[in-house]
Amino acid sequence: MDQAELNIFLLNLPTVLAIDIETMGLDRDSELVSAAIAWEGKTASFWLDRFFNRSDSDIGIFKKIVDVTLFNPGFAGTVVFHNVDFDIKFLLERFFAGPKFSSDSLCGIMDTLTISRISRNNKYVSHADPRQLKCHSLKYLAKEHLEISHSTFEDVVGYSNIRFAPRNDVLTYNGADAAITLKLYNFFLKNISTEEMIYVKEIEIPHLLNLIHMNWHGVPYDLEAATKFLGDAQEILAKIETDIFKSIGRTFNIASQAELSSAIFHNERLTYKASSREQTTIAPLYLTSSDQIKVDLDTLIEIKKRIHELDAVSPAIVTLNKIVQYNELSKSLNFIEQHLSFAKKTADGYRIYPNFSAEAKSGRVKSSRPNMLGLPKRVFKKSNTEDLPLWLKDSSVRQFIGVLDGHQVESIDISALDLSIVTLGAKHFNPDFMWRTFFESDKGLDIHLAVAQKVSADRLRNALDGLDNVPADLDSYWMKKPSKEGVTFIHKSSGQELKATYKQNDLDAVTRMSRTRAVAKVLNLSVSYMIGAVSLAMNIRKNAGEDISAEEAQNLLDNFYEKFPEIRSFQNEVSNKVYGCGYVQSIFGRRYYAEVFDELNENYNNGNGIYEFVCLINSKYWYIKAEGWEKDQIPVIEDMKPIVKPFGLRFRNILEFTELDRHIFRKSDRSQKKSKFNRKSEENQDEMSKYELSRMSLTNEIDRFLSFGQSFSAEATALMVSFIYAGDYKIPEKNIMLFRAKIKN
Repeated sequence: MDQAELNIFLLNLPTVLAIDIETMGLDRDSELVSAAIAWEGKTASFWLDRFFNRSDSDIGIFKKIVDVTLFNPGFAGTVVFHNVDFDIKFLLERFFAGPKFSSDSLCGIMDTLTISRISRNNKYVSHADPRQLKCHSLKYLAKEHLEISHSTFEDVVGYSNIRFAPRNDVLTYNGADAAITLKLYNFFLKNISTEEMIYVKEIEIPHLLNLIHMNWHGVPYDLEAATKFLGDAQEILAKIETDIFKSIGRTFNIASQAELSSAIFHNERLTYKASSREQTTIAPLYLTSSDQIKVDLDTLIEIKKRIHELDAVSPAIVTLNKIVQYNELSKSLNFIEQHLSFAKKTADGYRIYPNFSAEAKSGRVKSSRPNMLGLPKRVFKKSNTEDLPLWLKDSSVRQFIGVLDGHQVESIDISALDLSIVTLGAKHFNPDFMWRTFFESDKGLDIHLAVAQKVSADRLRNALDGLDNVPADLDSYWMKKPSKEGVTFIHKSSGQELKATYKQNDLDAVTRMSRTRAVAKVLNLSVSYMIGAVSLAMNIRKNAGEDISAEEAQNLLDNFYEKFPEIRSFQNEVSNKVYGCGYVQSIFGRRYYAEVFDELNENYNNGNGIYEFVCLINSKYWYIKAEGWEKDQIPVIEDMKPIVKPFGLRFRNILEFTELDRHIFRKSDRSQKKSKFNRKSEENQDEMSKYELSRMSLTNEIDRFLSFGQSFSAEATALMVSFIYAGDYKIPEKNIMLFRAKIKN
């Protein structure tokens, strides 16, 4: 586009304009190399690279276009992107010239990636046959909806620097992307429902604008506090390391898997009483796919748990505790150090600029490059909440999320959101459900201690023995969250407060109280996500610092559901809906699909049809070909024994059941990756192709088994016989991975 064409464009601004860009990298300070626009059947591409054969005329013309359209709130038209929250941060960094940015600085925008996700209501699910691929990338949508075969980024650039690719090829490719984005938008306008478009405009686009706002302004970061935290943690780490060396009997590299394995296994210093009551050394538990001894964090935790059940005070358990603590603290230290390098000095202090995005199914905000969610609050600047309304001040506003310009809230973490959703659902089964008291009260009542009072009363009373002035009639009181001084009790009827303080001679009282509440909190949140006993035990260990067995965790779950049957009723209702139609629907109308059910329901109603999938049973992978499915509540086969679980898939007829070579499932060698994009995502064509090839190799492996008449293994035969003669087992839904297109009856 030259100056004359620009003048014509400005005199007749289109009602809809599509923009697409190409960049050097993924971060906001990466160079914007080229951009293209499409409107009314026309396209124009611009070379914008300032550091390699720059074109001042292209830069000036494109800047004028975005100034009168995208960055002009008075522009009456719509600017369309595909993945707007990615593209727009580069345009803001390069071309936005206003004194400060807010969502009001933009014209109306639309995102075809978002529309695709809403209209299909599901995330990309992989098949082995590339022709069956489903995702929301521009290339696949062009093929699926427009029957346009478009080249990939790698076809144009290869695996080299985009600056060294033929410029005309890049500009042509960029222009084609913009044109496809516009065509796709017009396609969606004709083919999605009015309700879906209203939802996109009223819910999704404002949500995207908020993400854009967060990405642009970044997160205030307290560099001084982070540095001090790092120093304190390093001192602790050094002491733990010294203790480990003393117990092992020599120094070694704890970070080395081989050296750690050599140090802890069959070490005469690290013994425990086995079930035979004889002292024994630690033995390896698992091998990796390359037949090496497995000593990752999860394996060490599993070994520690098994030893703890036999001998909780053994030298082995003490040392394993230290090693696990060392590994977890090392991971946190690396996390902190990484974020120090991301901190950038600005006029108002240091800030970090992560990539905030919304998870495709739930819309939940997450951050990457870097991930901010695991950092301690002390490293973030405290929010300015002076101008917030009272109801927002009283909610749990995250310290590290700032209130921009003293008037606009970037993000709010509402206290106990998951529990409030459970409460809302349970109220349908019992209008007087106990939990509603905590969300309707303004007295700061603590729901976790109330649950502990119901589910683990003996443990709570033991913790309360460390306080003076505890009321005798405990059932007549609610409690507030414990403070450093003690616990405040509130009478259920009169509302009168009673303060209990910690006994000075009971040094463990604060710890017991804190852990009792922490265990109840983990239980509450785990139940919200329908987590099983094994995962609950692990979560309690990680988040409450207490080792409990899976059996003890199961008892907690059983007691919880006995005390709160309304929650089980609500969960059953949701699960039945998912089993019935494959999804659950939010109050905004957005559908959340269970991926397996999405696949099972896609072409076959009422669970009819023949399906092929891979199932993980007893730590082994099995190829299964089955006919028909239904929900059932009979025992699940786990570790070759039936375990009663509330839900699962039951297949009417098992046609094939074969164990697979687990080497097929090994991760690809990262060193062999040539692409600069090393993250798995819908937009990463190179990664997606490799993922699909691994699925194809799996299919070939299955075909090879069948063609050579591979016989069923003994375990597979036992399961099949059990199914044929008794029909009393099912497969846990979470262990199923569908891998290729289904075969019609």
